[in-house]
Amino acid sequence: MARNVGTSTDSGLPRTAERLVPWLGGAILIAGVQIVVELAGGQPSLPQRVGMILGLCGSLAVAGVVAARASREAAVADRQERERPALYEVSGAEEAGPSAYIEGMARWAEAMLELTEHAAAAPAATDVDVTGELTSACEDTLALRDLLRANVDAPLKVSGMATLRSICSMWESEQARVEQLAARIDPEWHRGWRARSVVERLLRRGVRQAEATALPYRL
Repeated sequence: MARNVGTSTDSGLPRTAERLVPWLGGAILIAGVQIVVELAGGQPSLPQRVGMILGLCGSLAVAGVVAARASREAAVADRQERERPALYEVSGAEEAGPSAYIEGMARWAEAMLELTEHAAAAPAATDVDVTGELTSACEDTLALRDLLRANVDAPLKVSGMATLRSICSMWESEQARVEQLAARIDPEWHRGWRARSVVERLLRRGVRQAEATALPYRL
């Protein structure tokens, strides 16, 4: 199926434009001839007028049909591209597949839930604002963990997996700050939790994350 894009071996025009050029050019040529004849004061015969009008209308009609067919082909090609399986679905690379990512992120969410629940309930959590933020983080983490567990074995489409990754990315972007709050409330407990959750942290995206394990802040 022809695609409505240019290639390295094509001319500068997209293929749809290449299809339309002869017909639009013919219509423009016929219209130009009519204008020139009128400006020159000529009086073409009735058969000549009919022929030029039919040629003009025919060229425009064919150009419209070509444009409509090209639009349908482009829509079909776009739909097929969206439904095309992702690379991990055909390559057999488990480390890049959705199951490993969802399972790793679910374990990391479980670990973060343990941390935030402990920090929110700790006696040192006397600041109302901090406690409220940790409680909100607990609720968000719990909801994400349940969502991940519900989809761990689900046959997700590419769009569904992309949506899930976006949700996880937004949640993950807040966890460094949440962990910092929890660490300030109970530093000793946090150090023990951090040692227990090393594997969950490194494998939270399904593959080992090449990043430093040191805290980005001072306790």
